[in-house]
Amino acid sequence: MAGSSMRNSLHRRNHKERSQLVGRERLGLLEKHKDYVLRAKDYNSKKARVKRLQEKAAMRNKDEFYFGMVNKKTENGIQYESRGNVAMPDELVKVLKTQDVGYVRTVRASELSNIERLKAQLGSLADLIPSVNSQEEETELDEKIKELEESTLKKSGLLEERPVKGKGKGKAVPRKIVFKDTLNEVHNYTPSSINSSSSQPGPSTFASSSTSFLSGSTPSLSSSAPPPDLGWITPVSKANKKKAKQVASADPATQAAEAEQEARARTIAAKKHKLALLRNLSTHLIRESALKHAEHEMNLQRNLMGKGSKKKISSGGREEIVELDGDEEEDDERGGKKGEWKSRVFKWKAERRR
Repeated sequence: MAGSSMRNSLHRRNHKERSQLVGRERLGLLEKHKDYVLRAKDYNSKKARVKRLQEKAAMRNKDEFYFGMVNKKTENGIQYESRGNVAMPDELVKVLKTQDVGYVRTVRASELSNIERLKAQLGSLADLIPSVNSQEEETELDEKIKELEESTLKKSGLLEERPVKGKGKGKAVPRKIVFKDTLNEVHNYTPSSINSSSSQPGPSTFASSSTSFLSGSTPSLSSSAPPPDLGWITPVSKANKKKAKQVASADPATQAAEAEQEARARTIAAKKHKLALLRNLSTHLIRESALKHAEHEMNLQRNLMGKGSKKKISSGGREEIVELDGDEEEDDERGGKKGEWKSRVFKWKAERRR
């Protein structure tokens, strides 16, 4: 026992594995006996497996049959098996597609109702004719509204798309030139169309109401005419009494600053509400357009399953709008901008039916 403890306490040389020679480093680590044993066992097992497969192929009966062979086939050494799905008749598929079209039509009707509701809200909020005299600094919120407003309102039909001027299918914008004698008459001139349309509610009235709503001001009628006294006693809460006392005791400068701050807060809240409505309307318009194309495609597939010779006119896809004016911005590699998605178009041969 004493000798073993003495032997263990003495310094021993560290054991070092034999490494690969410098000239054979390209071959990797030096193989030990245990590595060779593992490699030999793996090689022999694979060799025995190949030998068994060769014997099985040599002893195979060419006339043997299993019922599993009916639904299986082998292509390029890969075995494929049928899942047992029986193809449905065309009449049943057409009925199922009719049900699918009915569901898509129901969802699209829901989207259209949402679009009409949002258009009714935006009809009184959206600034359909931007004010010329607004010289306020544009914030990030105003930039977002400006980017989204025009395209969304044109898609929804609240704004008419201006026809393209010049050559093309679109008609040119009509112009009317009025001549005046003096410069003062030019400045004081108002077109007759504006005077006639001022009595009827239209986009201009919506714009004026939205401008007053965004600025936080109320119409002149409500400010000039006080509410009628019907004899009712209006209860006043303690918070309102305290606020009224604070307003009465404050100086006019503080009152003006508070009023301006409240008006700015109302303006920001109105702009955020308007931006949310525009985003919601844009989402519903995109969804309704996708459902419309899906409904058209399902009806087309159902008609293609019917009888009669047909010919494809156009393969559909997203149309490309090419700018002829040489714009600097190019959304596509070919210099065009992506337009609306167009469905496939087929033409059936006219048949005389009894």
